[in-house]
Amino acid sequence: MNNLQKICVEEGITISESIKKLDEAGEKILLVTRNQRLTGIITDGDVRRWVLRNGSFEEDVNKLMNTNPRIVRKGEAEKAKQMMLKLHLEAIPIVDDNNIPIDIIFLRDMIAPEQRRYEQINVPVIIMAGGKGTRLYPYTNILPKPLMPIGPVTILERIIDSFRKNGCKDFWLILNYKKI
Repeated sequence: MNNLQKICVEEGITISESIKKLDEAGEKILLVTRNQRLTGIITDGDVRRWVLRNGSFEEDVNKLMNTNPRIVRKGEAEKAKQMMLKLHLEAIPIVDDNNIPIDIIFLRDMIAPEQRRYEQINVPVIIMAGGKGTRLYPYTNILPKPLMPIGPVTILERIIDSFRKNGCKDFWLILNYKKI
């Protein structure tokens, strides 16, 4: 299954089904289609905002999707890169003249490997992890936000792993709420 098949869904599915598809695809974006034509996109950010608004997971995906997504036509890859950098987008679908998705461009694939290297630094890292987590309530009633899992890894582990890749070894956590 290629990337495009993994991230395409038909209109009419529920938001719950789209979240499962986002998780399976692992790409932070879904292309929503009707009769193979692109009608919108859903990103993981759209889902987070939906959750924060206490939206129902049984609603139709059309309530959540961006119905006016940024797109490029075939042969406009350079335009896509400039658009992604300017608008801070991680991906842009490529569509044909009938608005049918034929590919998707990810910013990570357009950056040369030598540009991806980060300077290794070894400085102490202070992580402020003591908020009340009110935006994720009622989930934070059970677990503090830093210990919430995203897949098999907690948010705190993801943050620490990211800093370790760049050479950091000393970590300090600032705690307040639910510190015990």
